[in-house]
Amino acid sequence: MAQFSVEIRRLPGSLLGGNQHLLQLAEQNTSHDLEILLRGETPVEDAKVVQLYLAAEDYKRLRATLKKYGAVVSGNGLAKTEIALMALIDKVEPGA
Repeated sequence: MAQFSVEIRRLPGSLLGGNQHLLQLAEQNTSHDLEILLRGETPVEDAKVVQLYLAAEDYKRLRATLKKYGAVVSGNGLAKTEIALMALIDKVEPGA
């Protein structure tokens, strides 16, 4: 039930008006997968998480590079970072 309460808070209130399908999605998925599903996309199965702690200047460099490789600004962050990072890796290490 704890996961459900976390997931449900991420949904805009206007979407919950009696829509049981959304409640079911929130119960059965992580917040990350839920966001992907609500965009009409399919989450990556058995995805692994990579978390980085960067100095501000290093983050600026990472952000600029990911944008060059396909990431797009979304709010204060970036979307499509996975695609951008893999495009960069493909350039540096083709076929790896």
